[in-house]
Amino acid sequence: MNGWDYIFIYSSTFSPVIPIVIFLSRRYNGLFRIIISFVIASFSSDLISIFLVRGTNYPFLHGYGWVEALILFLFFYYVFDKSRWVIYTALVYSIYYLINSTFIEANTFNTLGRSTECLIIIFLSLRLFYQFFIKEEDIFLEQSPLFWINVGLLTYFSGAFFTFVLSKYILTDEPLWILHNISNILKNILIAIGLWKVKHS
Repeated sequence: MNGWDYIFIYSSTFSPVIPIVIFLSRRYNGLFRIIISFVIASFSSDLISIFLVRGTNYPFLHGYGWVEALILFLFFYYVFDKSRWVIYTALVYSIYYLINSTFIEANTFNTLGRSTECLIIIFLSLRLFYQFFIKEEDIFLEQSPLFWINVGLLTYFSGAFFTFVLSKYILTDEPLWILHNISNILKNILIAIGLWKVKHS
């Protein structure tokens, strides 16, 4: 790897510090605590993968992928007013993910599991945009914290989907993971903007 590769890797790894600092400087309700839990989990995973895990880290990555999905399912569960279909989707996905990680892609990067997660989160993000449209809740969407957070999630998981789908071909070509790193940086910046937009009494 050259110098630019390291810049992208470490910029991506430490970009969660921005939304975390904003979160710690104010008080937030449960919905935004869930999304910061997602950010902290992602940050912790990156730190552990880079600095602590030696040898293969596939089991750790498989476990993190499941935890990440569950946190986001919980987030959208509350966003969609505790809709049961989100719970059912989470249960079906969990069964699929665990079977895949145990029997199908146990000793490799779980391309199928993570790509499926990306598609589901992309769908949920687009569903939330549709909800904004039909309810016309916010005339000025740029003032809505959820809008910015949702853009961040859609940006990241769209980039991650492309990366994961091609992961079998690009895992040995590290510069091509720059797309994933850029998507992660944008995600954390957009989530930080969303947290900053939250009004406090």
